[in-house]
Amino acid sequence: MLGIVVKSNAYGHGIEHVANVLQQNNHVDWLFVASLSEALLLRNKGVTKPILVMYHIDDDPSLLALYEIDVMVTDPATIAQLNELGIQHNKRIAVHIKVDTGLNRFGFLPHEVVDIAQHIQTLPGIMLKGIYSHFAEAAAQDTQYTFKQISQFNELLCLLKKQGVHIPTIHIANGAATTAFEIPQANLVRVGLGVYGHWPSLANQHMTQERFNNFELKPVLTWRSRIDFIRHIKKGDCVGYDRTFTAPRDSIIAVVPVGYFDGYDRRLSNKAHVLVNGSLAPVVGRIAMTTMMIDVTGIDAVIGTEVELIGSHHAILPTTLSALMQSYNPRELLTRIHEKVYRVIR
Repeated sequence: MLGIVVKSNAYGHGIEHVANVLQQNNHVDWLFVASLSEALLLRNKGVTKPILVMYHIDDDPSLLALYEIDVMVTDPATIAQLNELGIQHNKRIAVHIKVDTGLNRFGFLPHEVVDIAQHIQTLPGIMLKGIYSHFAEAAAQDTQYTFKQISQFNELLCLLKKQGVHIPTIHIANGAATTAFEIPQANLVRVGLGVYGHWPSLANQHMTQERFNNFELKPVLTWRSRIDFIRHIKKGDCVGYDRTFTAPRDSIIAVVPVGYFDGYDRRLSNKAHVLVNGSLAPVVGRIAMTTMMIDVTGIDAVIGTEVELIGSHHAILPTTLSALMQSYNPRELLTRIHEKVYRVIR
């Protein structure tokens, strides 16, 4: 089974837009969100596929039962609370046991799980629908720790089977692990960054392409704006706050109405490029709150000319830009694109 992670506004792509596409895709079985409020948004927008809340119950937990939303459990108190709610509403809330195999964030430790699973199976208000864990570094070049986590998870699954505990939905593979590792006992994968067309690391890309020839990812997001002002400046003139850019020649500077409030990171100042009429134009001066400046000298550009900020050209890929930010995490850039930025599916 295939599940797609749509938390954090679908990695900045627009949760409503992405979920609508996934709802219509017969290859997608599950949607994964971070919070109950995200799950409720999807249900209210017509998503009927199974949804798992992987982190926060940030709304009325009784809505889990009413909207048939699955939820992870990581502690006995939550299990007891959900059981009572299920009894009150004459429903059984579906839960997935989260197992901590080495990320050390939250979840039951492996030696606790058999007792917890057996206890859940005695409760009338909840049902044990799934069990899962999460990798700490599945995209890393060194795979030793990942294989250790896989081994722990597999050993636990074998023990549960010996104890007669049947759990229908089993998952541990994130996007990186889905393409790079085999986990035979699992029957569901959770793909996040990869489904949006980006590799989590070069190591993961190489491992995947060794397993599957010609396997490629295609970015699905393009962020565009337009020039709304042009200024001609002289050699030696400065541009932007703090005068961090000085023109090395007479130059044509264009203003684009996008800034760090919109999600275009300030760390890209004087480092990044954008695409204008097929040519790369450098970002010059400090990126401001709602504006940025680009050098369009020698480029055919007028007020209204389209500017591509993020796209499939290597210079404006999220991986390239996140490296310029010294983050090396394209998720950081993508998830910060403000919700007010208009999104459309083409």
